[in-house]
Amino acid sequence: MDFNEFETEFLKALKKNKKDCLRIIEVNQKIIEVSIGEEGNQKTIEKFVNAIIDILFEAKKYSLFEKSLKHPFFFKVYQTFKNSEVLIEACKRRKKDLLKWLITMDINPCIQDENGMTALMHATKFSQQLFVIKYLLTKPECLNLVDKNGENAVFHALNNLDILKEIVHSDIDINSRNNNNESAFLYCCKNDIFNPIPVLIENKKLDVNIVDKAEKTPAMILAEKGRYNEIKSIRNNTIGYDFNFRNSQNESVLSCLINKMYLSGSTLFVEYIRVIAALVFSNCDFNIPVDEVGNTAFMVFMIVQDWYTVYYIARNGKNINLSVKNNFGESATSLFLKYGSYNRSIFEVFTNNKTFDFEYIDPNSNNNLLMLSAMKEPKLINTIIENNVNSINCINYRNENALILATKFNNEDAVGSLLKFGVYINQQDYLGNTALYYAVDNKNYKIIRLLLKNNADKNLNNSMNISPLNHAHNLGDKKLIEALTNPDFDQQFGLTTPCDNNDQMSNGNFDPLEKFHDTAEYLYPCISNNYPKFNMTYQIECLEKSIYMGNMRNIEMSGDYIPPYQPKFY
Repeated sequence: MDFNEFETEFLKALKKNKKDCLRIIEVNQKIIEVSIGEEGNQKTIEKFVNAIIDILFEAKKYSLFEKSLKHPFFFKVYQTFKNSEVLIEACKRRKKDLLKWLITMDINPCIQDENGMTALMHATKFSQQLFVIKYLLTKPECLNLVDKNGENAVFHALNNLDILKEIVHSDIDINSRNNNNESAFLYCCKNDIFNPIPVLIENKKLDVNIVDKAEKTPAMILAEKGRYNEIKSIRNNTIGYDFNFRNSQNESVLSCLINKMYLSGSTLFVEYIRVIAALVFSNCDFNIPVDEVGNTAFMVFMIVQDWYTVYYIARNGKNINLSVKNNFGESATSLFLKYGSYNRSIFEVFTNNKTFDFEYIDPNSNNNLLMLSAMKEPKLINTIIENNVNSINCINYRNENALILATKFNNEDAVGSLLKFGVYINQQDYLGNTALYYAVDNKNYKIIRLLLKNNADKNLNNSMNISPLNHAHNLGDKKLIEALTNPDFDQQFGLTTPCDNNDQMSNGNFDPLEKFHDTAEYLYPCISNNYPKFNMTYQIECLEKSIYMGNMRNIEMSGDYIPPYQPKFY
């Protein structure tokens, strides 16, 4: 009998599950040794093994296969069988009974197919093969093998959560990276495969701060996509997460979120609001710069006039720093004054913040906080002076003090407050004009009378040798002249009692922002114009209020209405 005859007889008996196959082995030791034994050709052995495997996949009983393969004469055959793709193929064909037998046969778990996939990788596709997974996970030598894409079994299990849970709690490298430098976690975030994320996070060794080729972390990608639940899951279930990471392009979780959030027609706006709510309670630093001019994340929410978000962050965020400046010297403190927020809750949360910069000085105009307040936010004057008494008589680069600015803007409340604190009443600006001169120019009789009662000099000439009284004569306005010269003017025109008729007190026929446009520029924030115009509608206000109140942790938010305001950009 030659080898071909032996092979035919043996395979025929094996296929029919006849014990005669064992006798055929016993009586053909020499042929076996020369052809498929120690002296045999490896290709011949592999061909013989493949023939056995073909029969194996049709069989229902495996006892004779095992006895044959483990026969001493079949040592080389058995070794080749163990290093074949039989286990891989059984997984692919879902041969449950065969798999149960194969995992008792010491099959090499490290064998990879043409795509680099192991049996472990193939088994992840089918929940019914969990028993195979459990067996293979005890084989450390195969756990971290990768396919041609550089992906280990974690990647292959992403669409089978039952299997993934088993793998995640093994000794496999949860942070293994594929050829695109992505871990399975990062891969999920980038490719909108969100269901596996909570399972991956169960592994305490998971690196949630890993970066891709573009230097973006999972949190940055999730923020861009408005994935609130995943952001919250990272916060609640991982150790060492860093939501403040900035890459070489100065991108961060907050910058990625902000750049998407206010785009016109964004369908994810609701989700972005929810993400902000999660970040506020995640030790996220809203003081970090998020654009090329150094505006902080917190400042950007002010720039776009999203006041409910501003309030929520200021009220609940940790270590919100209102004094951090951008490259132009603007801070959250200065923006608060320049934009002006008339909401009581925001006013209180800002002024009660220990970092509110009462000593702020605008580097562009040299205006201090008091001067800005005199123009825009008179109710802050008392607080500013109490915290910085030296600010009362400071002047800007045009030699204006707070009183002159308040008068230019017809801000009667500010004038009254400043006078109570003893502001220098006869300060002259770069033109030599005093506050009284501008009150005359504005025909604001109430401010004129307030200034005169506090010893304003109506005869003090400016650089053109024109005094406030001269100016009144030049305007040809008898009422102005009388306001300056008649001690009984207050009684005559009803200025001694409260009056809601502004026409009796001042000329309301001009806009000080237009008339004194160069002064109004003091209120134009230096911020860059890279942010889209955001339309704060009533519906959005209600939406934000609802979401934020749901995350306030029993902190009550004021119901005051915050009027929309459109900023002017540099």
